[in-house]
Amino acid sequence: MRVVGLISGTSADGIDAVLAEVDRGEGSQICARPLTSRWTPYPAPLRKRILEPDADPSELGRLHWELGGCLGEAALGVMSGRGRADLVGSHGQTVTHLPGEGVTLQLGEPAVIVERTGVPVIANFRAADVAAGGQGAPLAAFADWHLLADEKETRACLNLGAIATVTVLPAGGGLDDLTAFDVGPANMVIDALGGDHGGSAGLLGKADQGLLQDLLEHPFFAQKPPKSCGREEFGRHYAQRALDRGLPRADLMATLVALTAESVAQALSGYRIDRLLISGGGVYNRALVHDLKERFRVLPTDAFGVGARVKEALAFALLAFAGWERIPAGLPNATGARHPTVLGQLSMP
Repeated sequence: MRVVGLISGTSADGIDAVLAEVDRGEGSQICARPLTSRWTPYPAPLRKRILEPDADPSELGRLHWELGGCLGEAALGVMSGRGRADLVGSHGQTVTHLPGEGVTLQLGEPAVIVERTGVPVIANFRAADVAAGGQGAPLAAFADWHLLADEKETRACLNLGAIATVTVLPAGGGLDDLTAFDVGPANMVIDALGGDHGGSAGLLGKADQGLLQDLLEHPFFAQKPPKSCGREEFGRHYAQRALDRGLPRADLMATLVALTAESVAQALSGYRIDRLLISGGGVYNRALVHDLKERFRVLPTDAFGVGARVKEALAFALLAFAGWERIPAGLPNATGARHPTVLGQLSMP
């Protein structure tokens, strides 16, 4: 089955789209082979509306339908020249995530994607898990196991998006043996403070240990899994705490890189990890990758045929296939739900 996976991450910089061949493999395995991918940036005014949504219901409604159109165009773009897909899986755009309250909201009307593409769409992936008492995140653990688990090597799959999310895959283990959770910020605070393209500033600076320890005092880091987070925990106010120290830019960026690397090291300290597989935009931050390599044996997921930039979109292509086949992909050991759930809601042409 040819499936398009779509996601706009917490950074809200644009839409990642992948067209993949997804089918059942041997036994319970699902195989996914990327055919082509595409990233579509948001115009600056739209990104601002996503990051600072108006509480007015009419504006949220406009945003929901407008993002549906953007996602539909992204799906058409990635299919261009490859023929129509059989299915689209759209995560949409998260605008609020409150796991402690059983609330999560992703915008991007799937009916608009259906109308633009003429293809069945599975969307609203988090709802069934949240209804079953889960946090609705992280969801990529199901795909991580199918794509990257190994019989002999215990691997940790670390996605470095706005948030750092990790899946621990024990050697030879099954879906019931994995652990997955959000670690904390990866690119979120760096981007909020102007970004550091390629990690050039972070490489020149020196981490301020006082600020680092202060930032690590955030209570989320001490929580035990299952746990997930977003801008509610590590948004503007958290970034301002770092900025208020008045550090030179290079030292500030080095400290924020150290925050991600150290929080990942602490989160994985109870596991015997043979290899850390990294993906997401953070793989292009050389300072961050250098810090992680000081602590782990690191490889980008590209080494296993899963492009680091498109891994999340590929995960939602795989999750859409699972939803189409009615395979439970909501994992209680990742989200804390009472039972496994079939994820996603289907909209038909």
